[in-house]
Amino acid sequence: MESRRIVIQNSNTDPEEGFLDSNTIYQYIEGGDIPTFYANALAKARAFHRHRSMILAIQFYSGMRVVNVVTSDAVVDDAPTQIAYTIEIDDLDSVTTPDELNNGATLTGIAAIERIAARVLTRTWTRALEVYDPTTTTARGNTTPFARTGPRVVNDTIGPVYSTLAAAEAAISVTNVGP
Repeated sequence: MESRRIVIQNSNTDPEEGFLDSNTIYQYIEGGDIPTFYANALAKARAFHRHRSMILAIQFYSGMRVVNVVTSDAVVDDAPTQIAYTIEIDDLDSVTTPDELNNGATLTGIAAIERIAARVLTRTWTRALEVYDPTTTTARGNTTPFARTGPRVVNDTIGPVYSTLAAAEAAISVTNVGP
């Protein structure tokens, strides 16, 4: 069995779009951090959806197992600068995927892993997301503003982090971390 680390760098210029984050907004809130703006909470909801989609792509599409995820500099109002997935693979050469940039070709090994991750980073979803809304409001009959404490479910389009597979693959590195 081999272990590899997939590191994805964040060079996203649209912070409201989010990146990938292994923490939900509620994990930040439990730690005492509340998002400053609704847009930040929405970006975190998008980032967590992408993170879950990445794990599904890695584990189910290609037969690898995610054993650890690290977003060491993730904070409630900002995206992490990178996210790292440590994966276990029985046989690296058995990981294959079609190469949509070269008709009829197949990618194997590290190139296949990079492409599988790149597809998640270039995809667009339309989903109902649960988003924490920190907006202050005045309740009817009450003149004291208060922060909403419950979730809001919104239909949202989660855009890509990178516009092309080439740009996404440039942000991804796969390294060996063990036999």
